[in-house]
Amino acid sequence: MKVFNEFYNSCQILNASDAEYSKRITLVRAFRSILMDLYDLLGVIPVEEM
Repeated sequence: MKVFNEFYNSCQILNASDAEYSKRITLVRAFRSILMDLYDLLGVIPVEEM
């Protein structure tokens, strides 16, 4: 989680070039999918916003 937060804070996603945006948003979506699966396995209901 810490490494992902460092990535998210240091790499622009919305203002990136098309090629970089595509790579970065794919990584973000993959991380979210894995996190949701982990929450499901643990029986945790994730919050939508903080």
